Amino acid sequence: MFDPVLVRAAIDANVAVLPGVHTPTEMLQAHRVGAPLLKLFPAPAGGPAWLRSVLAPLPNLRVVPTNGVALDNVDAWLDAGAWAVGLVADLFRPAWLAARDFDAITAHARALRSAVQAHGPHPHAA
Repeated sequence: MFDPVLVRAAIDANVAVLPGVHTPTEMLQAHRVGAPLLKLFPAPAGGPAWLRSVLAPLPNLRVVPTNGVALDNVDAWLDAGAWAVGLVADLFRPAWLAARDFDAITAHARALRSAVQAHGPHPHAA
């Protein structure tokens, strides 16, 4: 849930803030109170296509999807205009954690980093 008072307090205290938003209205409100990045959570049903349609009239928003992002769709999210991506489920898979298979987690993290780097810099990066 987006809380404009909390976001403004964090900004005023010079504390990093990444408010959770889900709707275009929340995104615009968070941007207007000064949030530099917007955490899209949970991922909408339309996924990257939904984000692309939201960003078409609002290209200045820096949206970071954090749910539903995986190695097999990271390019789609970035192509849709995501400023960055965040993920947990695809990286810390229960089977890998249960087996303490840190080599698998490390290899997957490297593959994710490579996929993001291969995509290149964000076209609106300052």
